[in-house]
Amino acid sequence: MSAEAPPGGAPVTGEGDTPGDEARRRRWARVLIAVACLLVLLGSVGVLYDGTLVWLNRLAHPFLFGCVAAAAFGVGACRLISTHALRVMVAVVTIAVGGAWFVIGFLWVSIAGMSLFPAATADAPGDREYKAVVHKGPAFLGESDYAVSIRQTRGLLSREWPVGCISDAGQPDMSIYEVRWETPSRLRVALGWEGYGITITVDPRTGKPESPHRATC
Repeated sequence: MSAEAPPGGAPVTGEGDTPGDEARRRRWARVLIAVACLLVLLGSVGVLYDGTLVWLNRLAHPFLFGCVAAAAFGVGACRLISTHALRVMVAVVTIAVGGAWFVIGFLWVSIAGMSLFPAATADAPGDREYKAVVHKGPAFLGESDYAVSIRQTRGLLSREWPVGCISDAGQPDMSIYEVRWETPSRLRVALGWEGYGITITVDPRTGKPESPHRATC
């Protein structure tokens, strides 16, 4: 039987919600929890995946996914729970876990000196469907590493291959001097001055490296 309405008012269910409002609230709560689970799954795939597909490599941001997942799960769970004390408990645990994960992620990114965005890019000449990408890596004691890769620009099937790394060890604080395609099959990346760098050759049909520079930083 439905709750009896007060004089001049609407039927009361829960905290003033009508049965329809209650159903919508629970439906959205389940959607939020499902989104949280999906984000955790995507973050796990990004961490565990060790391949060349660009879109899968871009999932490797577990701290970002984890913080958003914690927030979505906390809100969804609180909307499903009817007991006030239990809601408060879930909210506190969610804030603690999400906050700790955010702090750890912030410290990790700060100490490693890593960036979500490349330090430099250069499109291959002649409307080729690939480009060079340079990421600035960890910086310790004033020395930085620059990781070079070749990335296809073909949509979901685009691949990216790491091809080399340049370190400014011994000459700290050197910036990128150039990232230049000498031909569609020959890439030059240099730091500080023109003579200090690496040269990469690629297959001009696919962009896949033919003779990657194997040096590690």
